[in-house]
Order: sequence, then structure tokens, then C-alpha cells
Amino acid sequence: PDKGDLKTGNLNTKRDFIDVDDVINLMWKLINNKHANGEIINICSGKAVAVGDILELVIKLSGKEISIVSEEERIRKNDLLIHFGDNTKLLNIVGDYNFTSWKNTINKIMENWIKINYLLLEHFPQKISRSMEGFLNLVGLF
Repeated sequence: PDKGDLKTGNLNTKRDFIDVDDVINLMWKLINNKHANGEIINICSGKAVAVGDILELVIKLSGKEISIVSEEERIRKNDLLIHFGDNTKLLNIVGDYNFTSWKNTINKIMENWIKINYLLLEHFPQKISRSMEGFLNLVGLF
């Protein structure tokens, strides 16, 4: 289907998201830096992104008409509205770092997910799970 409803909780919460490639690069820099030895260091972007902004981009990239429906029972009562890390110590040790934008990360995830699942669909159509089938439907490959 080209349309549908997506039931969610609170999409106004903001979290600190970091690309896995950035985590690997930063960890490598820390492992190879004597000033990091024995230190506790936050590996984070230091910026909060609204979960709703991420969802909107995923829907836009899908090319589908998805309506977001917030349901009261899906909203966590004690959910922090904003949560992000302090990367001051990290940047003091590794120096300036150009973090991958969350939009680039989402684009990369969507492209890879589609490629992987398209290959699975092509070679093992009987093995497609319901969740993969739903996602492939969302992006128009099933």
C-alpha cells in the first residue's frame, strides 16, 4: 500500500544520535591517544534531535503517504523530553571532529536497508519476515 497510519508515542522527545562510523572513528582515536587512557569519556554528538524529525525524514524517503497518529497509551509517563551528552572532554582529547549529520545517517541506513532486503527478496523470497515485508511495502519493493 502507498498509504497508511503509523501509531506512535511522543515524537517531541529529543535524543543524542551518533553515526556508528563516527563511534568507530572516535574510539580508534581514543585508543591511540595516551590522554584518554583510564578516562571516562562520553562518545556523543552533543546535540539533541527530535525523534519526530527523524521519523518525518524516513517517511519522506519512503515516498509513501504515512499519517502519524500519536496514541496516549504509547506515551511514556516518565520520558525525558530532552537527553543529550556533553562531548567537551572527547573533543579536548581528539580535537575538532566533523560529526556525520543525522540526516546523512538516516539516508545511509535507508539505502543499505533497501539494498539488503531487495537482495534477500530476490534470492530468498520465502524467507522474508513480516517486519521486512512491511518495510519493503513501505518503500515500494514488495
